[in-house]
Amino acid sequence: MLNKEAIMKHDLKDLKWFAVELGDLLYSPGMTQPCLEENLTILRECYKEQSIDGVFVQYFTRISGALRGSEGYKETGLNLRMPYTKDDFLYSDAPYREIAEQKTVFARGQVTQQLAEIAKKLGVTGFKQLCAQYDRGLEEQVAEGRHLVFPLPPAKIQDSTLTAQATIGRTMGAASRWIPESGTSTSPVSGNRSGCAMNTPAPIPLHR
Repeated sequence: MLNKEAIMKHDLKDLKWFAVELGDLLYSPGMTQPCLEENLTILRECYKEQSIDGVFVQYFTRISGALRGSEGYKETGLNLRMPYTKDDFLYSDAPYREIAEQKTVFARGQVTQQLAEIAKKLGVTGFKQLCAQYDRGLEEQVAEGRHLVFPLPPAKIQDSTLTAQATIGRTMGAASRWIPESGTSTSPVSGNRSGCAMNTPAPIPLHR
């Protein structure tokens, strides 16, 4: 698990540090989806405590896009998803946009169910209704001949240094950055992280 106190000692506005941290999480040995989500939630909480949640959202969107396009991402079997908050579901379109951007009906159904479970854990009610309202809004835009305001998929980071930092967890992690010991992994970036149990459970403003 991420060490919150150790994280708070770093400059959270340092993009290169964030890239290393995210890459380490994604490619750490034995990482599971519930554990990844829990760690990302902790990381975002650190940014919120320093009142720079917008920085986290910006950095995560940029670096996660690079990691998803990196060699070896699919092999992890993990989904590098934004750690949504209750406010994201109630005051932004980010979760609903994630559904709309899926390429197939089946993928949209899967993501809808996944996000429904997350929303339930966060105490969000009426998620399916909000999804339907968002869909109707998109249909109205199409019917009125308006363009959908979707951002382009996050481009791969052009800065070779950042790209290397973002993928360092995969290229160097097992050999030098992570040292498994009695179920615990230690990172020089975040301090001590106790291993997560393998079966551990786990924004963009919208104005209409």
